[in-house]
Amino acid sequence: MTTQLAAGLAEQAEFWGRAGQHIISKAKSVLAGLILPRRIGRFEVERYYRKAHRTRAWRRLSREARALLQAARRVVRAEVRSPALRSVLTEIFLSIELHTLRARAMLHALIKLLARGAEVISERLNPSTLLVIGLNSASWVLSAHACVARP
Repeated sequence: MTTQLAAGLAEQAEFWGRAGQHIISKAKSVLAGLILPRRIGRFEVERYYRKAHRTRAWRRLSREARALLQAARRVVRAEVRSPALRSVLTEIFLSIELHTLRARAMLHALIKLLARGAEVISERLNPSTLLVIGLNSASWVLSAHACVARP
C-alpha cells in the first residue's frame, strides 16, 4: 500500500510539474466561464458572500477581497457595469468556488485535458462530464485525500 501511495504521489508531482502555470491559468479561465454567473448583480454578490462563509473560504480570502466583497454586498443594487469591478469580483468568486470539491475536481479535469494537448472549447464542454473525469482520476483521489486530512 505504501509503495502504491508513493507511486501515485510521484506521478502526481510529475504531472503538476509538466502542467505549468500557463495551463493552470488557462484552465481557471475556462472554469470561470463554465461555473460563474454571466451577470453579476446584488443577488450573486449576496450568494457568494454566504457561500464563502458556508465553505469556510472567507478566512482564506485576503483582507482586501473580504472588504471588497462586503462593500459590494452593501453598495451593489443592480448589475455591475464596471469592467474593473466585474473582473475583481469574478476573481473573488472563482477563489470561493475553488474551495468546493466540485470546482476543484472540474479544474483538475481541465488541467489534465490541457496537459494532454486537448483543444478545450468552453462552449462545448459539459460541466457534469468534467466533474466525472475529475472525480474518477486516481491522482485526484490522492490529492483530495491529502486536502481532507489536515492536521
